[in-house]
Amino acid sequence: MDNKNRKIYNKALDFHEKGEINKALDLCESILAENLGESEVLNFKGLMLYEKGLLKEAVTVWKINFDLNNDSIAKSYIKDVEYDEERIKIYKEA
Repeated sequence: MDNKNRKIYNKALDFHEKGEINKALDLCESILAENLGESEVLNFKGLMLYEKGLLKEAVTVWKINFDLNNDSIAKSYIKDVEYDEERIKIYKEA
């Protein structure tokens, strides 16, 4: 990641820590608009979407990351969401 994007990414991390997820997502989007190859940013964006309860959107971001960057972390996140979806199904049935 170049220096400019690293600064934006760090600012996004700061916003996230302060609970300002939408601002952090916007900053991630600005980085990804230039380069989808930033696997660190894609994983972070996916995590924030996951935190917001947007599971399908998070999985989409992680699938993009896995397909483009062969990112093993993204692959593990996708598996974890599959388990979460199964737990949601069991919860709803109960």
